[in-house]
Amino acid sequence: MTIGDPAGIGAEVVLKALADPTISALCEVTVVGSRSLLQATYEHLQQLNPNIALADPAQLELAGD
Repeated sequence: MTIGDPAGIGAEVVLKALADPTISALCEVTVVGSRSLLQATYEHLQQLNPNIALADPAQLELAGD
């Protein structure tokens, strides 16, 4: 799964989608993109809503890791 344009909403979509246990149960996902961008997006979204369901970027398998 790619996060797409770094200035877009892809990182948010990836973090939200991978927090859904249904997605994890259906397939094994490798993310293509910047871990630092995912981490920054994760922290930003957590500040806006601490109760939001998000995948932890540290736990994601990224291409090239």
